[in-house]
Amino acid sequence: MSLLSVLALIVYLVFFPNVIGDPLFYFLAVILGSISFSTVFTMISAIASKAGNNGTLMSILSFPVVIPVILILVRLSKNAMDEIDRSVSYNDIGALCAINAIVVATALLLFPFLWRD
Repeated sequence: MSLLSVLALIVYLVFFPNVIGDPLFYFLAVILGSISFSTVFTMISAIASKAGNNGTLMSILSFPVVIPVILILVRLSKNAMDEIDRSVSYNDIGALCAINAIVVATALLLFPFLWRD
């Protein structure tokens, strides 16, 4: 997911002349976002697959987790585009890393129970 995100970022930078105020911070937001989405959707898809592999169930279960991630990533990317000081976004980065840690910890607890059958 990170590789696809970086490739998409490169393609968008080539074809769409958008001015990014802080490219390194924007790149960090893209990487953190790809890690967040991959962890959330991996855990939710594992749960949904054991419940009959229903795509609707996956979208319903992932909605409450993905919305805060999207809101934080929008705020991070806007701060990077506007070249706002990085110290303003440290709380958002911490919240995103905390969400990732919670999802990974939950996945580590749930995967043994999901794959017992």
